[in-house]
Amino acid sequence: MREVLEGLIAHACTLSKVKSVPMNLAIMGMKITSTLGLSPLGAYHALMYGRSMYFDITKARTELGWQPKYSNEEMFAQSYDWYLATGNGCWPLAVAAIIAAPSNRAF
Repeated sequence: MREVLEGLIAHACTLSKVKSVPMNLAIMGMKITSTLGLSPLGAYHALMYGRSMYFDITKARTELGWQPKYSNEEMFAQSYDWYLATGNGCWPLAVAAIIAAPSNRAF
């Protein structure tokens, strides 16, 4: 995940750095801010923080001949560009942009 985030930072042309935080400290902070209503994340996010998640697409590749169109880095960059283009998180505009998007755009 570090590599994906560093790729996104490079794509965004920022000077941000990815910093590691001890998992227990991060989870405690997430739970506290969620309890206080200060976090946009749900309480369940703390359950997933710091855990690796993998999706095996072998069966889709072998049985269906499917190949992903985008790498993880490309998907993050595309999502970032979409976020900027749709009003920096203004969800009504974002939904309208998805509905109006040409069918060849994938998110």
